Amino acid sequence: MSYWLNITLLGCCLVSGVAAESWDRETVEVVADPWAAYTEVSFVYKGADRAKALPGFGPLPTGVELTAPVAIPSGKPEEESRYLFKVPVGHLAGTKGFEFAYEESDVPEKKFLRLVVKIPETVEARPRRLIWKQGEEAKPQTTSIACVTEAGVEISEVKSMSDLFTAGITRTSPNLYTLTVAPLKTDASRRTVIRVMGADASGRKTAFNVYAEVR
Repeated sequence: MSYWLNITLLGCCLVSGVAAESWDRETVEVVADPWAAYTEVSFVYKGADRAKALPGFGPLPTGVELTAPVAIPSGKPEEESRYLFKVPVGHLAGTKGFEFAYEESDVPEKKFLRLVVKIPETVEARPRRLIWKQGEEAKPQTTSIACVTEAGVEISEVKSMSDLFTAGITRTSPNLYTLTVAPLKTDASRRTVIRVMGADASGRKTAFNVYAEVR
C-alpha cells in the first residue's frame, strides 16, 4: 500500500461520522475523445447545509462552461450538489491542465478544483520541435508525421503562424508525411507554431502543432 493511500485512509477514519462539507474529489484525470468538441466532468459537493450558500466559482478558464449546481436528492438535512464542467477539447492533443477557483461562503479563501485532460494523439510527429542556432545557414529541416489511428488522417494544410518561417507538406506513403520547415533568416531569436490540419475518412477534422525556433 502506498504512502499516499495510507494518508488518505487515515484521513477518512478521522472524519468518519462527521458531516463535513467537502468535495467527492478535488483532482480529476480524464481521457477525452480526440474527435469531440468538448468533454464533460462533474464534481460533487457533499454534506452542504441547505441554509448555507454553495461554493461560488470565479472566472473560469477560456472556453470552459459550468452548469448551475444540481441538488442530488438524499432525504437528509445535508445535501449533495453536482457541478458539471464542459471543457473544450477542439482538435487538440496531449495533456491539458485546468484549475477552477472557488470560494466557500464562510471561508473567504480561494481554493481550487483541478482537472487533467488527456487527449490521445491521432498522429505522431518526430521530432516535434525544430531548432536552428543563431547565425547558422537557414537550411530547411524536416519532421516525419505518421497517422496512428485506424481511421487514418489525411493532412490537407499546414500553416506557419509567423511570416518569418516557411512550411510545406509532402505525402510519402498512405499514412506518412514529411513536413519541411525553414526560417527566412537566423540573425535573431524567433519562434513559431506550425499548424497542421487534416481530417479522417469520415470527414472529422483534426489539427496539431509542430514547433520551430531560432535560438
